[in-house]
Amino acid sequence: MIKGPAVAALQTLFLEHWDTNQPLDQQGFFPELEKAGSEFIHVIGSSPKDDKHYFYATLVAAINNAAKTIVMCSAYFVPTDDQKKELIDASKRGASVELILPGLTDSTLSLYVQRSHYGDLLESGIQIYEMSTEVLHAKTISIDGVWSVVGSSNFDFRSATLNEEVDVVVLGSKTANQLDVKFAKDKKKAKKVELKEWRNRSILERMKEQLSKIIQKLL
Repeated sequence: MIKGPAVAALQTLFLEHWDTNQPLDQQGFFPELEKAGSEFIHVIGSSPKDDKHYFYATLVAAINNAAKTIVMCSAYFVPTDDQKKELIDASKRGASVELILPGLTDSTLSLYVQRSHYGDLLESGIQIYEMSTEVLHAKTISIDGVWSVVGSSNFDFRSATLNEEVDVVVLGSKTANQLDVKFAKDKKKAKKVELKEWRNRSILERMKEQLSKIIQKLL
């Protein structure tokens, strides 16, 4: 739930996406909103019509500046080169990087592409957990316990450049800590991917991963 002036930004995005052929009574829209809470909220809308991809740039920069922790859930994980590089670099410089990713999905191809990236990530010290007991739909990230995001963007090419998305960036420890607590609970229900076990996967699985990776920019 979001309260306060940030709600107006969400309402603006709603109106921008409304079908103008269908009349909409806007009486009462944009009421005066008083400050609520102590954390800073920034709403970022993304569209393929935009010349610049603001949320993508914001997220990559935040990962680049992570000093201690990165905890992330993503319903689809098909990282761009920059996203993957920043995660690996963060881990190599000493930040704890943990990912909860789907082990159960409605897109078999995206699951194979996701897993095709595991080797580099695991070797850099990143911890990966797969959720197979239920369909993972969360798209959240918390960095250093003070910067967090809840939104519609997945960690993939489509969300970076092709989809209409909305993401809420929050600066403040309260929200980040809540996400960290939720992450810790979800991690107990997920299976950790171990590097040694991953290296011993079958040749057939390796082939599926590499073949699927050919179309990763479409996912």
